[in-house]
Amino acid sequence: MSGGRLSTPTSFSVTSRVLRDPGARSQLVWWDDPSDMSPLIVRTKDDRRAKASPSPPLRNKSGLLTGRPIEILAVLLPSVAAFGLVLFDLGRRSIWLDEGDTFATASQHGSTLWHWALNDGGNMVTYYLGIHLWTALFGTSEVALRSPSLLAAVATVPTAYWMLQRLFDSRAAFFGSMFVAVSVQFVWWGQMARAYSIATFLVTAAGLCLVIAVDSGRKLAYLGYVAFSVLAIYTILLSALVLFAQLASLVARGRQERDGRIIVGVVGALGVLCVPVAVAATLRGTAPIAWVPSPGPILGSVSRSVVEELTSTIAGLGQLGLLAELLLGLTLSLWLIGVALCVSSFMRNGHSRQSWGYLLMILWLAVPSVLAYLVSFLVHPVLNARYVLGSLPAGSMLAGVVCSRLRSVHVATAAGIALVALRFSVILPTYGHPFEDWRAAVASVASRSKAQDCVAFYVAQGFDTFDYYAERLPPAMYERLPRPVLPDARYRVRTPFVLDPEVIPRTELSSVVDRCPRLWLVQTHAGARPAPGAPAYVVHVYENWQQLLAELGPSYKATETSRFPRIVVTLLDRRPRSPRT
Repeated sequence: MSGGRLSTPTSFSVTSRVLRDPGARSQLVWWDDPSDMSPLIVRTKDDRRAKASPSPPLRNKSGLLTGRPIEILAVLLPSVAAFGLVLFDLGRRSIWLDEGDTFATASQHGSTLWHWALNDGGNMVTYYLGIHLWTALFGTSEVALRSPSLLAAVATVPTAYWMLQRLFDSRAAFFGSMFVAVSVQFVWWGQMARAYSIATFLVTAAGLCLVIAVDSGRKLAYLGYVAFSVLAIYTILLSALVLFAQLASLVARGRQERDGRIIVGVVGALGVLCVPVAVAATLRGTAPIAWVPSPGPILGSVSRSVVEELTSTIAGLGQLGLLAELLLGLTLSLWLIGVALCVSSFMRNGHSRQSWGYLLMILWLAVPSVLAYLVSFLVHPVLNARYVLGSLPAGSMLAGVVCSRLRSVHVATAAGIALVALRFSVILPTYGHPFEDWRAAVASVASRSKAQDCVAFYVAQGFDTFDYYAERLPPAMYERLPRPVLPDARYRVRTPFVLDPEVIPRTELSSVVDRCPRLWLVQTHAGARPAPGAPAYVVHVYENWQQLLAELGPSYKATETSRFPRIVVTLLDRRPRSPRT
């Protein structure tokens, strides 16, 4: 058998090398495929109690496409599905507060750009710098602002496919990548001018590089892992939790299959390269995440929202329906089966590539949320659905692998189609429903404004998004826009106002009343009294809102109110003044 060929039912064959040990009861057969370095244990005749291990899947040396039309179709179909789902209605939904912050920050230049890019403590710094260059080339329309997220979302799908093909086989790769493509949160954030979709692609690309590096030992693959990892951390800081989970999964590979010195070098390189962003985060403190609430009980509402996101059952709109509840239960069941398959694979195959694949998906899915929960209690609340979006591909891939392991092809296909249909049913209602309808709010104010009208924004961050649509008004309507007094700014200046719940200074209040016979009050993020235990920032927003109403009450009275999704616009008329003595 040594140096010979193994006859297979396929149209090609693979060579093997046999390591014989006279004192052993088995022989180690290493496949001459550099992408598959896991040994196949072949028992000798004198060990009749043991069963032969199943052979690893036959793949080409690249571990990617074989060039056959069916293989090309298998990777293109999920990618095209992702592209269509994210592209559909990409510019229809109005941008919201955070996207307005993206617009305002990307519009800065020089030192001001660096100041605002680092305002979140290094979080999204590479995104802000990149979107600055992107908008300089392609403009600032809704589609242009969101296109980087679209491209990142689409690129995540074939990346997930190639990773699963290396770890398992083409069937698992197709199911897993298709489930990624039809994840509601994947589509939702792919249509947002924020960095979450881009960070998800970067951690997935880092995972693929790690798989290639461990399998082949290629230094270039390790360099790719370091590069994608650093970019992911500089894009979303909590991507570090996903990368930690990926590295922790290496315990599933035997010592002879991983180079400990290289792994230590990779960790050291990551530590050194991330020092600048760590310093920036330390200097800025917890101010950028002051709005994140405490996760509360382990089975509380915050933890449930994280589970709903990772199971692709809910987006930023609406409540769970019957189909979403069914999808939630089915996905959780598939995850539990995946854990059982992982245990079974370790018991049967030991430290094989397949065992590693199961553990990689499970740790990638669970560890970031668990660590974020612990950090929330020990340091500061950080557990939020958007911050663990990097774990979303792992949940979809694990579900895909489990479906692919069903013995009957017909049953596996039926299960896959059912899961895709359920996921699509959750995505469909999100189209055409704005998270915050600033486009309509700006048009309403502009069409009813009069000369000498003024406008106040609470919180002031709403000015950035209002200004975005103000620039796009016809000249005649733009000229009628009310003058901003809170914040005291000018249109088309594009100055960011992030987490800024301020009120009109008392020294300026009388001047505002004198020159503003009508005042438009645009309200966001201010509502009912915060519940006990709410973040200090939320309490601060509420208290300042009450203070602003108390200041304006003696001088103005509300005459009409217009409501838009998450926005309330109130027109205040100045009260008649008593004669002066």
